[in-house]
Amino acid sequence: MDNQISFISQYAASGRFRNGAPRSFSITDRGVYFLQSTGPTDPVLQLKHLDINSGEISVIFNPADVATDADLPAAEKARRERLRESGAGVTAYSTSKAGTELVFALNGSLFVLQFKAHLEITIADLADVFDPQLSSDGATIACVRNGAVWVIPTAHLQLGYQITPNDNHVWGLADFLSAEEFGRSNGFWFSPDGEKLLVQYFDDSMVSQISLADLAQPTKAIAESKFAFAGTNNPKIGLRIFSARTGSQAISWDIENFPYCSQAGWSDNSTVYAVVLDRAQQQSHHLQFDLTTGAKIIDLVSSQTWVESSPKLHRAHGSTRWDIRDDFIANQRRLYKNGEAITEPNWYGRAIGFSTAEVAVIEAAQHSAFNQLIKITADQAIELTSADYYSSLLAANDDVLVLMQTNFTTDPSYQVIAGEKSFAIEDLSFAPNIAINL
Repeated sequence: MDNQISFISQYAASGRFRNGAPRSFSITDRGVYFLQSTGPTDPVLQLKHLDINSGEISVIFNPADVATDADLPAAEKARRERLRESGAGVTAYSTSKAGTELVFALNGSLFVLQFKAHLEITIADLADVFDPQLSSDGATIACVRNGAVWVIPTAHLQLGYQITPNDNHVWGLADFLSAEEFGRSNGFWFSPDGEKLLVQYFDDSMVSQISLADLAQPTKAIAESKFAFAGTNNPKIGLRIFSARTGSQAISWDIENFPYCSQAGWSDNSTVYAVVLDRAQQQSHHLQFDLTTGAKIIDLVSSQTWVESSPKLHRAHGSTRWDIRDDFIANQRRLYKNGEAITEPNWYGRAIGFSTAEVAVIEAAQHSAFNQLIKITADQAIELTSADYYSSLLAANDDVLVLMQTNFTTDPSYQVIAGEKSFAIEDLSFAPNIAINL
């Protein structure tokens, strides 16, 4: 009993043993950004930067330096609940490809960081900002405010405007089922050139309503929420493209028979892809929407039992499509390229960590207790990490890998590998300190 109390106390005080661990890595031309608190009992995440030339780590933004009194927007509270987010401070951010522009929301306020002659921090005069995202060139910010999508010029924050209509839909947010059941938290996506936005919308007016009490705050009023019970109505979802130059364009598919969208995005500047599933999750359609020639089904996966789908299992680049899915004949989960299995049956694929049209880096295992990083090219599979470790890919591009490794007998190690250089990032969290009674 003492061990259980000790474990529970440590678990609560350390934010599920996550406080102090580096996380949310982004690789840019300027270096690697990530989030980290000061230690195992500190939940407040700071924004940090690693210089991949010198290895120097610096704090770019400390939330303790800024006073923000506003409450979290409802959409941010829901996001944190669905992601099991126990951190505070900067819990998510977006960068430009160059890494000279960064944005994040802090208690509903939009913060814009720009590296010019020196770091400039601007707080936009906007409230209830959720999920701000930068275009790849850093020129445009998109965000959600009160169920509508806004576009804001980075250089002129006062000129932001709403692009989605005022109707009975919620725009730019992942619906409950997409977030909770499929792990998709994104509700809008910039095209690679930053000229267009793909936006999800949903209507949950027909979904069952439930009442939830906050046990941690018993004096707080009971909150009403939507929840689709088994066999009851689901929210109605859809996708639409918005462009300042060409207006808006609807994305259509058989939504009545395929009401779930586990993943969506851009495969190039003129082509959208989406993975949709039927309600029984026994069929998935991989859809391609060419903005000039129209829509088509490019792949269909079916099973008498279950089709697994989530954002970590699907990627698309131009005419190349990567998917991790079940090989029902070999009884294994394999990496597929354009519908053809390309990894050996002895590898169990778990996630696509990085991909281009030519290369994919996946997490895969030959033994259930361990995880390796495998680089897949046109003619070979290269083991990037040892089978003696459990390895997770945290971020990657063509030149840099960020990974975590552990052999379960030592604390996890976090590494940034850039060519011949390798930098360690200190893990400030702690592992459970309990006596195991066997």
